[in-house]
Amino acid sequence: MKKYLSSVLIMLCILLSAVVASAEKAEWKADNYDLSKVQKNLPQYFSAKFVLTDKDGKTIFERIDKREDEKKAYDMFNRAVKDFYKDVNSLK
Repeated sequence: MKKYLSSVLIMLCILLSAVVASAEKAEWKADNYDLSKVQKNLPQYFSAKFVLTDKDGKTIFERIDKREDEKKAYDMFNRAVKDFYKDVNSLK
């Protein structure tokens, strides 16, 4: 039983060490803009830049998506992400 358990633990360690993940976030905010206006007055404008890169950082596909609608920015963002993935999958 000890041999079996040690084999399973070794396999798990190998599998977990092979998984590589990375995340990066950058943001900027205008210091002189009253953000309380965003939900009240602005019709929820949206712009996003999507960049698909390989593991070496080479750009494979890029899209800038600008949307204007009376809907919530969250809903526009969801549609933009879905459209981006749909188009990336169509490249195959």
